[in-house]
Amino acid sequence: MADNGLLQNSGITIDELNKIRLVPSDVAESSATIRTESENFIQKLEHFDDYIKRITDTLQELGKISDAERLRAMSAQNAVKNKDNQREEENRQIQIIIRERQIELERLKVELQALQKIETQQAEYLQKLRSPI
Repeated sequence: MADNGLLQNSGITIDELNKIRLVPSDVAESSATIRTESENFIQKLEHFDDYIKRITDTLQELGKISDAERLRAMSAQNAVKNKDNQREEENRQIQIIIRERQIELERLKVELQALQKIETQQAEYLQKLRSPI
């Protein structure tokens, strides 16, 4: 028994399985509990890390899809704008042609009136030449 007291004073103990321990049994139990809880915590962190990686991968894929759709939408929008610009240009060209034809029509009307006047004058002149004086 004196040896047992000497061992306890030096911090060495013998547990219920007759193993020699350098730390008190309550500290050893606390250490084991902390180790178990730490292992559980590490497992949970690893699972959490896996979830985060999956979520990150999913979000990156969604980002790629979103970027592709945004580019497609921008392309479609640009195509519509180009079509609108093309229509506006065609309308301007048509308006120019219409204006040119209106000017040509006015010129031809004036020319027709002049020719009709000349025709009338010539008809009168021929009438004078045919009629006896």
